[in-house]
Amino acid sequence: MGSYGVEQWNYRYAAQYGSKDWSVANPDKEGHDQALVRSAKLLADGRTVFLEIPDLKPVMQLQVQYNLNVKEGASMRGKVYATINKL
Repeated sequence: MGSYGVEQWNYRYAAQYGSKDWSVANPDKEGHDQALVRSAKLLADGRTVFLEIPDLKPVMQLQVQYNLNVKEGASMRGKVYATINKL
């Protein structure tokens, strides 16, 4: 069906604009945390994919990167960003 990569990270509020990216698992460490995609399931509508990601946490930034093959033989690549306030 395709492949997926998931990363999550937070920012720190400060008086100046902008922030480095900070680990969710280790808040004193800069960087992104990888999250495992346990499974991906194409739903009945043929257009929606359900990703099972057991390590999701409330985060300021979640990135889902995808590389999919579609029926017509073409490929779709891209990234989706989201904020998770509550699970």
